[in-house]
Amino acid sequence: MKEGIIKLEPTLPNTKNCSCISKIFLDELLSKTTSSISKSLVHLNLT
Repeated sequence: MKEGIIKLEPTLPNTKNCSCISKIFLDELLSKTTSSISKSLVHLNLT
């Protein structure tokens, strides 16, 4: 996972900044995915 993140962010010289930004990105991605799944579950329950 870390290798992929580093390849995505090659312009950042500071590794700490890179991992921090990556963590924020992953957290946002995870929350979006989770909310999408939750909406899907709610939709399935309503039908």
